[in-house]
Amino acid sequence: MSGPFLAAVAAAIAVVTGAVWLRLMTRGRIPKDLTAFLAANVASAFLGAGALLLGTGLAGGMEGDRTNAETVAGRESAPPRVRTY
Repeated sequence: MSGPFLAAVAAAIAVVTGAVWLRLMTRGRIPKDLTAFLAANVASAFLGAGALLLGTGLAGGMEGDRTNAETVAGRESAPPRVRTY
């Protein structure tokens, strides 16, 4: 799995659990057993940390990710040459 995919999954889990929690809170029906909410939030945090370790930038994969132009046959391209006269 790639870093941006894990970041998207972590964000989706965090948004869904947050929305469910706020809906329950406004109705005054917060459950006594918070295990499911805590497990979902911990899973989201671990997935987010895993995404950062796999190379996702802090902007959700838009920075720090290699593009096809930067890789040639699975290797990093050489730095640009500077002409000296």
